[in-house]
Amino acid sequence: MALWPTILDRMDNIIIFCGKSDRTYFDKSSKVLYLKCNDFYEGLPEKMICMIDQVLTLECFKDVTHILKVDDHDIDYISDSSCIERLNDRDELWKYDYIGQTLREVPGSGYGGCHFGKVTPGSYWDSRFYTGPFTTWADGGSTYILSRIALEIITMKYQALDIDRLRANEIYEDVMIARILADYGIKPFLLKYFSK
Repeated sequence: MALWPTILDRMDNIIIFCGKSDRTYFDKSSKVLYLKCNDFYEGLPEKMICMIDQVLTLECFKDVTHILKVDDHDIDYISDSSCIERLNDRDELWKYDYIGQTLREVPGSGYGGCHFGKVTPGSYWDSRFYTGPFTTWADGGSTYILSRIALEIITMKYQALDIDRLRANEIYEDVMIARILADYGIKPFLLKYFSK
């Protein structure tokens, strides 16, 4: 929360979304979308699904064509509003529904537990390996972009009402997004749109 004012001061077209709220609502004055979901490491998949649900249903987001997902600790990718303006001019933004700066390939053995030590002690994923499928994904720590079409496809798999099913199946938000989109023939497109 301490970083929020400096992040929000960088440009007009940005919102922060966070969990751990007792209800879901968008505070237009502070540009914060509060979500009723887990805000810890293991909650990132549900946080993304809840955010997508709100972007697709709230009237104030009806003109949103793309979202750029940036972790708060990776906000240095965006130095000022000119970064976004330059990105809007890229033809690739309008040709591809899923764009990432860094693509990851299907990992070797052991990756299914790389969340160990990052999740809340005693949580469902605290000592449980992820054994689900992988596909090539856009690394969430390097930012990625989803079109509104991609957001709508993602909600065909999970919605905010599916939190219990999602919590039992997903730990890696970026891998989850890639798998869902891959099921519909959408692969991540590599594009170096920002530099750190």
